[in-house]
Amino acid sequence: MSSPSRPHRRPRPGARLAFSFTILLLAWAGRPSPAAGDDPGFPEAYAIRGARLFIAPGRVIDDGVLVIRRGLIEAAGPAAEVSVPFDAEVVDGKGLVAYPGFIDLFTAAGQKAGVERSATGRGRPVDLSETTLAATPADNRKGLTPEFLVADALELNDGLADPRRKLGFTDMLTAPAGAIATGRSAIVSLTGLPRRDALLKSPVALHIQVAPPQDPPSVSGLPAPGGARGRGAGGPAENPFPRVLMGSVSHLRQAMSDAEHHRRLLAYEKEHGGLPVADDPALDVLAQARDGSLPVWWQAETRDEIHRALDLAHEFGTTAVIVGGREAYQVVDRLKAEKVPVVLRLDFPDEPKPPTEEEYRKRPEAQRDDPLRVHVEHHERWKARVGTAALLAKEGVPFALGSDGVDKIENLPARIRALIAQGLSAADALGALTLSAANLAGLEKRLGTLEPGKLAHVVVFSAPFEDEKAKLRFAFIDGRKFEVKPPDQPGGESRPGGRRGPGSPGDRARPEGGEEGSKPQEPAAEKPKPDERKPEEPKADPKPAESPAPFVDVATELDSDRKPRIKTGGDVLIKDAIILTGAHGTIPKGSILIEKGKIRAIGPDVTAPPSVAVIEAAGMVAAPGAIDTHSHIAVQGSVNEFSLSVVPDVRVKDVVTGDDVSIYRALAGGTTTARVLHGSANTIGGQDAVIKLKY
Repeated sequence: MSSPSRPHRRPRPGARLAFSFTILLLAWAGRPSPAAGDDPGFPEAYAIRGARLFIAPGRVIDDGVLVIRRGLIEAAGPAAEVSVPFDAEVVDGKGLVAYPGFIDLFTAAGQKAGVERSATGRGRPVDLSETTLAATPADNRKGLTPEFLVADALELNDGLADPRRKLGFTDMLTAPAGAIATGRSAIVSLTGLPRRDALLKSPVALHIQVAPPQDPPSVSGLPAPGGARGRGAGGPAENPFPRVLMGSVSHLRQAMSDAEHHRRLLAYEKEHGGLPVADDPALDVLAQARDGSLPVWWQAETRDEIHRALDLAHEFGTTAVIVGGREAYQVVDRLKAEKVPVVLRLDFPDEPKPPTEEEYRKRPEAQRDDPLRVHVEHHERWKARVGTAALLAKEGVPFALGSDGVDKIENLPARIRALIAQGLSAADALGALTLSAANLAGLEKRLGTLEPGKLAHVVVFSAPFEDEKAKLRFAFIDGRKFEVKPPDQPGGESRPGGRRGPGSPGDRARPEGGEEGSKPQEPAAEKPKPDERKPEEPKADPKPAESPAPFVDVATELDSDRKPRIKTGGDVLIKDAIILTGAHGTIPKGSILIEKGKIRAIGPDVTAPPSVAVIEAAGMVAAPGAIDTHSHIAVQGSVNEFSLSVVPDVRVKDVVTGDDVSIYRALAGGTTTARVLHGSANTIGGQDAVIKLKY
């Protein structure tokens, strides 16, 4: 039953005014809250006037005005074209340089410790002391927590943010540490505010590091059930597979296969019904990675690790960004051809200082820990690694920078200057810290440049950022201004030792007749009288200077020595050798023509085109290369996945490495091919591989 209608009454003028005012207040409340929140200490707008503005790559304004309103860039341009709003707090930028805020694109900082990552549980315990398994447990998710979101475990505060802001960083990507498929990263702003205010994007990417996993501790802080193999006081052991690199690749491959099967089951269920498909967040995320809807960042450092990551990305159909890239300079051709970006970690050490030959000679034998050539080799490798950024820029490979692994956060500027010293231009370094990083994170519409409409994440330095004397003066993040005053200004950073005060060393009384801390003067010793001086002894004839003995360094074999003296490109003529054909007897004096790596002709009268390299082999013996049918060389990690007795799924080819010195030594003995087998620790140890020996 409806209530009776009330008689219509005309509102009084005062009531109408109050009603209008209420609507106005509601409309104001409906506006987006300012980026700086409701803190009255932050004004509505800022205007940086007179600074040099680095708007975007290739666009620099020497005398510019940058207007920030409610956390966004409102205007940026020459001072003659951009007016300062009447309500803006004006920041005098004369002599200062303004950049887009720097982005640290890989770190594990800012996360709570001991967070349980798995949303599906650790799987059923397996007691290996009771029975031998014929297959890997289907629910073993060791090292597989792709469903984990770093955004759910953020622990942000000003103690984390302030040291990074002072270096010019306004944002950072924080990723889950560990292996194998560890979870999904997030990007946060460095305001020091809680998660709800600082989170910019989640997820950014799924992170994969193909390595033996170490499960993070459970949220309760107690050890995982059954931490040791076999039965112990805590009950049956947790699933131990995998324990080595070979098993880790197989484990990831099985999970990716399971994800594809899970996706098909869900599609069938949606169309036909039937039994419900089990809820599995881990497989759901891996399926997103496989269909390309979720970017995948692969952590890989060495040449072979990078190749392995790219091979697996092709196999699974995922995207690829390489994180780490210590030896990316050795893979630059593939990175360029496949358009694979790189996030370089700045965790390299300080530049080594190899001694000169003269300095090395002066060292006592006990201090000659390494031969001189080894010191020089270490320096060359350091230069090659640090020069990777310049090489990537030259070849057009997109890259950004990450602080993960850096010993002290305050060392980051020195690391960036080291990249520049090894050939990276300041413009490319700035791009790696700003727009390139924003592009890789999918935030190019919000970060990376000082263009109107983007987030006003801005840093202002006292000098160009690559200058060793450059200091941050201001950082603007989400509508907040952070000011770092010079040490010589009140409230600025104090110098070591602080100012002088009562009782300080500078106020102590000085002894009479001397400087502070000087000792009492002693009476000067009397000079001997002229007649008391001893007669000078006749000087002996100087001996002729002996020339230093020739320097002989300790005999050392380095990688730089293990390079072929002749590069044939696959085309070569081995001329006038004694040829053991193996199938057709011996040719006392003959030649072998090889084209594109294959034997084209063999016999006493074989010749080659003029452009083909010739090896004069008179008096030498040419024979088919030996084949090693049982070998364990050229394997990264163990040749045994010893956690389980039966592991037919592991593959030797997944862990073949080309930098094992055993390859070089086998070639020196005439072996050119090897069948690489697993070890003897398993009943069924996996799939072997036949490899060409190329070092």
